[in-house]
Amino acid sequence: MNPRTIPHQVRLTNWAHIIAERASSGMSVRTFCAEKHINEKTYYHWQHLGP
Repeated sequence: MNPRTIPHQVRLTNWAHIIAERASSGMSVRTFCAEKHINEKTYYHWQHLGP
């Protein structure tokens, strides 16, 4: 694996956990992001990149 891709993989893994947490919470994306102080555009960006 290219060492440059490792940080991206770490962020992708972290965001996969955040996205799964939101899904299991039953909250809307807007509510979840507001409570976690996450920008909605950032959330949707990583959701799009996920598996």
